[in-house]
Amino acid sequence: MIDVMFITFNESINLPRSLDALKGWTNKVFVVDSGSTDGTQDIARQHGATVVQHPWSGYARQKNWGLANLPLEAPWTLILDADEVVTPELRQRLIGIASRQVESVPENGFFINRVTYFLGRPIRHCGYFPSWNLRFFKRGRARYEDRVVHEHMIIEDPVGYVREPMRHDDRRGLEHYVAKHNRYSTLEAKALYAEIKGHLASPAAKLPRETNWRRWLKRNVLPHVPMPWIWRFLYMYVLRLGVLDGQAGLEFCKFISMYDYLVSLKLRALRKQALMGDETVLDLLVEPMLVQHEAEVISELRFPAAGALTRTLRSGALSGQVDLASPSVAEPSNSAPVLARSRTATASTGGTTAPLDGMSKVSAAGAPHLDGQPSLERRADGVSILILTLNEETNLPECLESVKGFDDIVVFDSYSTDGTVAIAQSRGARVVQRKFDNWSAHQNWAMENIDFAHKWVFYLDADERMTDELKDELLAIGRNPSEENVAFYCGRKNFFMGRWIKHSMPPGLIMRFFRPEKIRFERLVNPTPIIDGQHGYLKSFFHHFNFSKGVSEWIEKHNSYSRMEAMEGLKVLRGELGEQPSFLSRDRALRRKALKNLSFRLPFRPALKFMYMYFIRLGILDGLAGFTYCTLQAFYEYMIVIKMRELRRRERGQPI
Repeated sequence: MIDVMFITFNESINLPRSLDALKGWTNKVFVVDSGSTDGTQDIARQHGATVVQHPWSGYARQKNWGLANLPLEAPWTLILDADEVVTPELRQRLIGIASRQVESVPENGFFINRVTYFLGRPIRHCGYFPSWNLRFFKRGRARYEDRVVHEHMIIEDPVGYVREPMRHDDRRGLEHYVAKHNRYSTLEAKALYAEIKGHLASPAAKLPRETNWRRWLKRNVLPHVPMPWIWRFLYMYVLRLGVLDGQAGLEFCKFISMYDYLVSLKLRALRKQALMGDETVLDLLVEPMLVQHEAEVISELRFPAAGALTRTLRSGALSGQVDLASPSVAEPSNSAPVLARSRTATASTGGTTAPLDGMSKVSAAGAPHLDGQPSLERRADGVSILILTLNEETNLPECLESVKGFDDIVVFDSYSTDGTVAIAQSRGARVVQRKFDNWSAHQNWAMENIDFAHKWVFYLDADERMTDELKDELLAIGRNPSEENVAFYCGRKNFFMGRWIKHSMPPGLIMRFFRPEKIRFERLVNPTPIIDGQHGYLKSFFHHFNFSKGVSEWIEKHNSYSRMEAMEGLKVLRGELGEQPSFLSRDRALRRKALKNLSFRLPFRPALKFMYMYFIRLGILDGLAGFTYCTLQAFYEYMIVIKMRELRRRERGQPI
């Protein structure tokens, strides 16, 4: 008899196939879930599994908790991920082993082979097949090493090998794949940093020779080799014959080499952080980091919570079956956003002086209002500031400090779950909330529905800062009632990895200062402004800190952007966006839009993007920061390309 254990979080797409393959030949199936919000628990129960809820405690610790606390009773235990499926051949092999008297089987456990599917194709080369994973063992004979990522089971010899493979096939798509490897690369960089510093103890028992060899290479060789991701690609695609896996093999090798690049970037950031005296990097060295689940992806790593929860786990307070009880928060729809405004306005400026005690709904069809109060009277003399936010408690204070002196500051928030709203209100800003859908729709809603105090609006992201020179120029225009222009382009200086990027990210012009009734935006991402009237150009710049929250946040953000770009790219290729703009247009924004539309038709777009930015735009003169930025931009372009291909496969009903 065999008991099966899963750990899950939002696995409604994958879990049914895995559970169906277990019907009729296993004893009990346990699903240890950490707060899924997509129906995973209901699916598990419908398939006859026992669902146990337990707060997320890290990959290895979550599994070890299950092994220690679940009522496993069969002589053999099988551990599966929700995206793994037992094939008929593997099922017969496992049944054959489990049907024997347990004492007559000399092996304590078995490594199971696994074949990974990518873009609907099996990866049988690239160094990923055969792929041995210890998943089947005698009850109580194995546990996972205490490691934050790429954890291995510890078991005493003898062990055996089952060559009949299980199928590893995650159906959640490339966006989830990128998000998962973004998380893994963060965890691996921290574990690697800890190993290099000698703060991680060796496991209590011997690991497979291949595992120790890989870890030795990662710890002692790869950190000192220039561009290790290039060598990883050549190793997988050429030496391990990834070329024989066709297009899927090529894309798989690209993704894994990019994963190594992210590990290298994040390891470099940790070293720099430590050199600057930031001891928070050492939190990992005391106790493995825990990951906080959010709606779709694990989005943020919080060290302080790790220690507290780990101590609770060690104390035994969470032993047994645990039910996560967390209040659900009803989120207003896009048609009913929330406006937080002060009840009191100053007589001289009309600006707010105190945060609102309660929230009132705003009709998407009309002007905002509050508790029956009339809208603010829009005045010609002055400038309103619009700041877009989502979980920007890190960036927002400096952004608000840079716009100090403006009497009407509106923070347009997409339901942040951190301290963003409290920070905004504590500094006298009004807060309007609306769920984000895409950039153009979001910004157009703001132009049509937010009741600005002034006729002129300047828009900032939370990672951007206004300069004193720009502030003076804006206020001068705001005080000029005879101004003929209805919008102005403004220069933006981009800062990346602590320095101004002059070449690969030159100070391009961007539409940020306008009369809201005279402008609308098009495109799902990187919106194109459509202006009803004349436009001019400001002399001053604002500053953009593009890397303010690190590599992980940058990848997470651009993972989402690339999906929207891919959707729009398909519309361009199919001619679904109407008449295309001309390269000869007098409007700079329309010329850029025409160039963008052309780029969707070009081959080798990621390589062309890198060469254009690094060589033609002289990003090479920006040093290491320039190379890093050009490489990340090429990866972003690659994500757009591969997601366009994924969308086409979805439309044809093909596996992804």
